[in-house]
Amino acid sequence: MSAIGNGRIGGVGFKRGPGHGPPDWAPALDHVGNEAEAFVVARWGEGGRRVLLIAGAGFDPRAGRMPGRLATLLGDRLTLVLLQEERPDPDPMLAQRAAHNLAELQVRVREHGTSSVNLEHVPIFGVGGAVTGGRTAAQYAAQLPLEGFDDVVLDLSALSIGVSFPIAATLLKRSAAACTNFHAVVIADSELDNAIRPQPAEAALPVHGFQHGWRLDELDTASRLWLPQLAMGQRELLDRIFREVQPHDICPILPFPAGDPRRGDELIAEYLEEFESAWEVDQRSIIYASENSSLDVFRTVLALDEEREPVFANHGGSLCVLSPVGSKVVALGALMAALARRFPVLYVEAIGYQVDLPILDAFSESRGQLVHVWLSGDPYSLADGAGD
Repeated sequence: MSAIGNGRIGGVGFKRGPGHGPPDWAPALDHVGNEAEAFVVARWGEGGRRVLLIAGAGFDPRAGRMPGRLATLLGDRLTLVLLQEERPDPDPMLAQRAAHNLAELQVRVREHGTSSVNLEHVPIFGVGGAVTGGRTAAQYAAQLPLEGFDDVVLDLSALSIGVSFPIAATLLKRSAAACTNFHAVVIADSELDNAIRPQPAEAALPVHGFQHGWRLDELDTASRLWLPQLAMGQRELLDRIFREVQPHDICPILPFPAGDPRRGDELIAEYLEEFESAWEVDQRSIIYASENSSLDVFRTVLALDEEREPVFANHGGSLCVLSPVGSKVVALGALMAALARRFPVLYVEAIGYQVDLPILDAFSESRGQLVHVWLSGDPYSLADGAGD
């Protein structure tokens, strides 16, 4: 069976209204767990393909996993770009871990013949504390040479939302124009996601490139639906976003199925005060999305938007606002939904991180599931051709 055949085709039927251009990812191709590992070997283990991989270089122990795996398979056919996010006054212990991870990774990939390793520094804050990381990352992605590569892969595992989303949006457009395959991957590990908690800055802002009309006058009358992804220890961060969005309705996203069957109940207990007072969330408004399937999140959000469009069409319209927090897998699904429907994405940039070090130390190569989504390229070209 081909590498494509090993994956799961998933999609949701929906119509694209004005401004809702491609991609629609209906259907979309993804691989999870063992299927994803088999896909990586089948796609890049042979055949002479050349790959450009963009990944994070930081303290997250997942940072080196995908670069190391692809270096083993591709050798000198891999070009690796590592992005190191820089924040003021970093925790010395986390900075030391990031340097250690980077040094280990550089040795590992070069042992397998990958000599093209580029390290780029991305300052997250500029003059006066302005958030500049997303714009800087997008500008860098716009200048990356894509010629000569069969596949471009973005690894979100060790990148923040504010950096990975603008890169993904930029590379999606560029890869389509260059007829290059574009993939997104992430190592799913909910325990590790919960162990890395951002220390939020003051302001809730749209992610660079994902303003999508936020605060335009013509959207003032739209019914705003806020879709916050709930995560442990993020009440302060989500409260800041809530006060900025001032939504008319809220549909919190909870993980189900999840690695820990009790996680959804624990999150409801943690946010019970918000549910009952400020947010006024009806239990029937809770969205359940698989913790290990980005497409499940993507399909669920788009189906909800599809249902709202005719209801509010004659009453100012409907506007869905996304706030992915915590799980990188859920964030990838939110990214796809935002790209497909031009949803605004609001977040609070991290000025630093609080980390549960024992959980980071317990991470190993056997931990976590690889999640892969093929965002553009060959499968969609084949699908378009089949329909002609």
